[in-house]
Amino acid sequence: MILLYPGLSAKRISLSNIFRFAFVSIFFISFSVSSFAQVLSFQHPTLESGVAGQDGATYRFSHVNDTTDALVFINGRSSSLVALVTIDDTTSGYKTAFQPIVTYNNNVASSATDWWMDFGIEYVKTGTTQGVSLMSMTGSALDVDGNGSSIAEYVSFYYMQTYSLAANTQMTISNLLEFVGGIFGLIGEKFVGSDINYPGIDSANNGVMVNTIYAKVNYFRVRTGAQSTNAGPGSTRDYSFAFSTVGAAANALPVELMSFNATLAPKGVALSWATAKEMNSSNFVIERSFDGVEFSDAAMLFTESEGNSNQELDYNYTDKLNTANQGLIYYRLRMVDKDGKFARSAVVVVRTGAAAEAPVVSVYPNPVVNDVFVAVPATWQNKPVSVEVYNNNGQLVKHVSNSSAGQTEMVDVKSLTSGIYIVRVSNGTQIATQKIVKAN
Repeated sequence: MILLYPGLSAKRISLSNIFRFAFVSIFFISFSVSSFAQVLSFQHPTLESGVAGQDGATYRFSHVNDTTDALVFINGRSSSLVALVTIDDTTSGYKTAFQPIVTYNNNVASSATDWWMDFGIEYVKTGTTQGVSLMSMTGSALDVDGNGSSIAEYVSFYYMQTYSLAANTQMTISNLLEFVGGIFGLIGEKFVGSDINYPGIDSANNGVMVNTIYAKVNYFRVRTGAQSTNAGPGSTRDYSFAFSTVGAAANALPVELMSFNATLAPKGVALSWATAKEMNSSNFVIERSFDGVEFSDAAMLFTESEGNSNQELDYNYTDKLNTANQGLIYYRLRMVDKDGKFARSAVVVVRTGAAAEAPVVSVYPNPVVNDVFVAVPATWQNKPVSVEVYNNNGQLVKHVSNSSAGQTEMVDVKSLTSGIYIVRVSNGTQIATQKIVKAN
């Protein structure tokens, strides 16, 4: 439960207090976060390019910290009925949070409808478009609630390192999976909140809050969405994303996870993980899924440290499978402390069946020096298409999008160092990838 001091309003706590108090319970930090964290200030946006509220529009939030601006892109939306009311609400919530308001069908939802708007956020040097990376960042979605009857909000985070929920969470979680680098893997998580209405942006309701951690982030995506079960009003939803840079000491989860891997073995799936630090930790629970959505507990292992360690510790477990377990198998690690609080790792995927085919695109020239061109399939043209470039470590280094793609899309890669990269092209439902070589 979030700790509130007497006299503090749960409705209008400042963001510094959100990070000071909310992260105490959610991220299990035992010290004042303000000593190690700097709140990123998303205020006073200006339209940088494109048409306000339309796909492809870019907004600049100047000076999110002393040297950095944030460029916020509208990547796309589920349908033309989805509209942006404002890119950043300043009438409620928290002035330094990113607070878009999104409506569907003029505030009237249809029965059994799901709608969303997708945003990209890139950090750049102040006053320029030169990309910069933050060494680490936390992000929180606050008050992911509903209209009190038939509508529940959801948020999706992409490219995060890990996430954390309160023990009393009302969130349900599902994986977002796409082909990246030729491998069908996890790119994010979808968090569906409660249909209960908590007026305003209420940080006291940690059951409808999700917290994330990013490592060395330059560009990432967030999605604002909602789903309804019955027709009716209330489809105009306000969202609140709070971001903060964090020093190494602030990443004080019960377990500091170094790696989590899964490989196919003769007698099952060999799972291995390593921890750099364990603090008040109790056990690990291996969670397994055959559809990437519904997870169940496959095994539980107690920590080797009996609760506390500052040394690297290695763990191994083999999940034995039967012949019926064919296809993709998804694993994630739940790290539980002695108070019952927990955090989850990213999902790893093992394939036990034939690989699924992905659509093919033509990427040229290869090797490339300055500009790489992507010829998209005819069925993708005149539709929203995004092109992303990943380095050999799986980090996103370039991103472009076009709300109405032509026959060929171009990406400027001359600033990239020489090496091997993966070009990932998506039309929102299909993914195509190709390896390229960057030459000097």
